[in-house]
Amino acid sequence: MLPPAPTTSSTRITAIICALLAGAVFLVFSATFKHGFVNYDDDQYVYENPQVSRGLTMDGAAWAFTHRYSNNWHPLTWLSHMADCEMFGLKPGGHHLTNVVLHAVNAVLLFLLLRKLTGSHWRATFVAALFAVHPLRVESVAWVAERKDVLSGCFFLLTLLAYTKYAETARLRGAPDKRWYAITLVAFACGLMSKPMLVTLPGVLLLLDFWPLKRATASTFAAWRPLILEKIPLVTLSIASCVATLIAQREAVASFVTLPIGTRLANAVAAVGMYLWQLICPAKLAAFYPYADSGELAFQTAAGFVMLLAITFLAWRQRPQRPWMLFGWLWYLGMLTPVIGIVQVGEQAHADRYTYLPQIGIALALVWTIAEWAAKVPQRLAAIRVCGGLVLVALAFVTTQQIAHWRNSRSLWERALAVTKNNSLAHNNLGHVLITEGKPAEAVEHFREALRIEPNLAEAENNLGTVFMDMGRTAEAMTHFERALKFKPHYAEANNNYATLLVPAGRHAEAVTYFERALKSRPDYPEVHYNLGNLRAAQGRSADAITHYKQALRLRPRYAKAYYGLGAALVLQRRPDEAIQKFQTALQIMPDFAEVHYNLGLLLVTQKREAEAIEHFQRAGAIQPQFAEAHYRMALTLQGQGKFAEAITQYERAIAANPKHSSSHNNLAWTLAANADDALRNGNRAVQHALTANELTGGNRADTLDTLAVAYAEAGHFADAVATAERAVTLATRQGKDAFATELNARLQLFKSRSPYRDPP
Repeated sequence: MLPPAPTTSSTRITAIICALLAGAVFLVFSATFKHGFVNYDDDQYVYENPQVSRGLTMDGAAWAFTHRYSNNWHPLTWLSHMADCEMFGLKPGGHHLTNVVLHAVNAVLLFLLLRKLTGSHWRATFVAALFAVHPLRVESVAWVAERKDVLSGCFFLLTLLAYTKYAETARLRGAPDKRWYAITLVAFACGLMSKPMLVTLPGVLLLLDFWPLKRATASTFAAWRPLILEKIPLVTLSIASCVATLIAQREAVASFVTLPIGTRLANAVAAVGMYLWQLICPAKLAAFYPYADSGELAFQTAAGFVMLLAITFLAWRQRPQRPWMLFGWLWYLGMLTPVIGIVQVGEQAHADRYTYLPQIGIALALVWTIAEWAAKVPQRLAAIRVCGGLVLVALAFVTTQQIAHWRNSRSLWERALAVTKNNSLAHNNLGHVLITEGKPAEAVEHFREALRIEPNLAEAENNLGTVFMDMGRTAEAMTHFERALKFKPHYAEANNNYATLLVPAGRHAEAVTYFERALKSRPDYPEVHYNLGNLRAAQGRSADAITHYKQALRLRPRYAKAYYGLGAALVLQRRPDEAIQKFQTALQIMPDFAEVHYNLGLLLVTQKREAEAIEHFQRAGAIQPQFAEAHYRMALTLQGQGKFAEAITQYERAIAANPKHSSSHNNLAWTLAANADDALRNGNRAVQHALTANELTGGNRADTLDTLAVAYAEAGHFADAVATAERAVTLATRQGKDAFATELNARLQLFKSRSPYRDPP
């Protein structure tokens, strides 16, 4: 039976409690507003998801409902992430804000639900507050990718509220208002489209019929039959969701070979007990819990089994006097069933996020039982309220500490390694973080430790290959990519990486095969299209290259490298104006992209826009001081403008960046030897650079010999100048360069008359 309608004073109290609950959530979880994304599904869900990251679009909405992605089908969750990207872009603070808002709403809805069902303000308040600030909520709220928890939780509670209203109309009018049943169905469908974990919700509604609604007139099947039949439309939705989920997760479901049914059952029993223990003692929480070894798992299973039997027996025995005990216990078990691991998705033994809704049942059973015991003695009741407040404060403090571990990927996985054992996933993900931080040696150690724990971990093999590829250790990289593909043949990243290494080896046909495998496994993988574009460009197939670059940009609109590749392909097609536009777009996205600055500079030189070209060469050299070619091209352009002193500086910088840059040595030597400005010439330095250029080019090029002869003449070594010029004339004549030979011969006559050569002023 539902309690009587609230009075004005109770409505005021209700409003105050709602405000306090929401305020407590914001106070405890506000630190997440400064957190970043983490490398644990946030990439696939948000910042590297081509559909989500572009915000709310009609195409995106259609994709959300018609495609499975990341082994999930939860269209409303995708739409919520798209809405965040529309409002906040890829600034993580806004995404975290949405999670906190939804959690605050859920805490308020839970209080309102329990208040409406039982008429108790304070018991409902404590259960809602426990739900709001418990450390086990951190994973669901502080993790952007776990939006599905807080969103589905919102629809779950709205479903229960609508059903409660439906039951109330049945009690007051004698016949239920079907409109509230329709709202119940819609809210439930929305919940399933947020996270399919809600499939056991029809069972929760039957529990509500048992207590506190007490809709059944007797404990017979005849009395319960209409209530069961009433749930058939809801059960139908659950079945449909189960089918959709199994289809979406078919590639992620662990086989019974890798994870036997016996191990799954043992771990399921252990997890039931573990979640209860964490409710009371939320210590050593982590983002990922690996399976325990056989000895530890046996102990956990035995403890969980004893606990399961004892609580079930106690709740059943107490059902006539304390029906809330059986209600809460069955709520807990029923809500846990879809994620208990019998159908295992992922490699976790258990997860904090799975407690988000199930532990409401346990919290309710505990609070109602303790409150009943305390209500018998006034002093006892006061003490319990004080103790309850202290417990909430303590839990809130522990929650803030746990939230801090989610501030970034490094802190998340360091925490996991600190509180768990044999955690291959944590080692692998921390290694990935270290790569991005420029610490490859440390990353390699974590990847190797991950493989020691789990020798067939394809992700660690792929990451090792990536490190060695970046180090230029191609053979080792290929070995690790091959191992990754042996363990996981359809692993898109490994196929892409392996193909990328085959390209410079000239194995283009094989590379295309592996690129195609990557796309078959992951059709919306922009890097594969980018790499295929590079391959086709290298083969001279610029039209095909452009097609792939455009496909990469469709999937990732702000993909600077793809704009760069597209610009380069357009240059090959002699479409310079379009190429310049693409290069400029790439620089808008990635202003410090040195290669784009360099190539844009080259293109601008051909357009007679030397001043702009110099700016881009200068920018490229500033971004990468060791970019010798950028300094060299800048020197050439400056020299063409008659700015010889500045050109000399750039030639020197090019040589400092690459001492074997023969063209810079040659051009610097010529400028120091032949420039019309007496202040710039230096014959001895010119000879040094000319000799180096001649040595680097093999000593058989007429142009470098010409420069050496001019340098010798400027230094006053005319005999050497004559001998070197004669060799240059002979080479040029032999190579059929008659015009150049004539020019060289004219300089030879100058040297014979002991006169140096000067460029026209």
